[in-house]
Amino acid sequence: SRETFRAVIADENGLTMEIENLIAFIRVSERVTLIGDHQQLRRGLTSQDLRWTNFNRSLMERLPPCDRHLLESNYRSHPSIVTCFSDAFYGRKVRAARLSEDLPEIKGIPWPRHGKERVIFVHDGSAEQRFEGSYSNKGQVETVYQILEEVLWQEEPNSEDLNSNFLGVISPYRQQCRDLNVKLQFKYR
Repeated sequence: SRETFRAVIADENGLTMEIENLIAFIRVSERVTLIGDHQQLRRGLTSQDLRWTNFNRSLMERLPPCDRHLLESNYRSHPSIVTCFSDAFYGRKVRAARLSEDLPEIKGIPWPRHGKERVIFVHDGSAEQRFEGSYSNKGQVETVYQILEEVLWQEEPNSEDLNSNFLGVISPYRQQCRDLNVKLQFKYR
């Protein structure tokens, strides 16, 4: 038997592809609630044939602005990070629920305004190189490595704060992540 539901709540909907939702919604009889960010970056597609089709578009992105409710409090991020994205994408409507004083200082980086700002942009001017379907930028790998060295050097070697949740490095390029991992593993075996 094909079970149906009167209502479905679809969380993180800005990240799911339209087709994923439509398949799931076949079993809904009355109401669908989409929760997510309609301005979230789309999922990546590896198929060159599908890149120009909007196949990775979310249903939230396609739908007209019908009865949307903006969650105005961010409980996760530093206030300066919230402000940066609130100003750029949400018309300054999103606010940080935490105070900067409540968040630990990250030493080793010359943060603007004596640490009150936690967003910095670093330009190194080096070029990307293509590697088997991905890219890497050796100059950026070195820059990120140097920043990591400064931050990690400031921490006590046996600090409980120094773990995989302490610091994250994000890159859209798989090869650049590999290059940085190799460099870090060589130093921190």
